[in-house]
Amino acid sequence: MDEPGLMDVCIPNIGPAQRRRRLFSGIVMAAVGIGLLAAFAAFSAGHLWGLVLFLPYWGGATGVFQALEKT
Repeated sequence: MDEPGLMDVCIPNIGPAQRRRRLFSGIVMAAVGIGLLAAFAAFSAGHLWGLVLFLPYWGGATGVFQALEKT
């Protein structure tokens, strides 16, 4: 099903400026997640508050992966 060289013809659908923007926003979101994690640990927040960390980590991962995969 996969043809050799199929990945060679894939064209990125975002330009370099948009990739930098997505990479930057992904790193910022990951940093926000780390900051929230530190705050939750410092204030002994309940375990359910850890679910809030899903959003910044998901946003960070999405931004970084989109930048790296050029999509």
